[in-house]
Amino acid sequence: MTSAYASSYFIQMSNMDISDSPLLELGWKLAFFAIYFFMILQPISYGAFLLLSDKLKGHQLITFFGVLMLTALLLAAIPRWTANFIVIVLDWATSSEWHTSAMCGSLKISESTERYFGFNKDKYTVYFSNRDGKWGFEELQCAKDDKNKDSFTRVLVEQSNMPQWFKE
Repeated sequence: MTSAYASSYFIQMSNMDISDSPLLELGWKLAFFAIYFFMILQPISYGAFLLLSDKLKGHQLITFFGVLMLTALLLAAIPRWTANFIVIVLDWATSSEWHTSAMCGSLKISESTERYFGFNKDKYTVYFSNRDGKWGFEELQCAKDDKNKDSFTRVLVEQSNMPQWFKE
């Protein structure tokens, strides 16, 4: 379930099939699994606490209560940390697997805040991170201009503000 949701969310964000980039797929799907795991762990731990609290004594009850509090803290943190976690995963996977430049004919495109997926193609998927306080995806389309010179156009697919951790 989390794998399908992760793939669907990624295709909406980037207009790219995540299975084309195996390392990115691994990191992305692990991130979504972790997020959903901690969200599901919360009600399970509450239920277990209610069922077992009268049977536990002393240090067992305190330990179990500590686990319950930890899951409550994690669940409270997940909505705040999700964007940070996603950006970290995208930065790690794209820096390891994607290119630092793209070629449109004889024109070379390279920005330090961007990673490019594709090689000698007419269309690239571009991931940008911390470009003017934003992160997201673009499509870079190669073409010839009126004078038959190499050129490119950028089409914004999705963009979001950088998470708070990266602004500080």
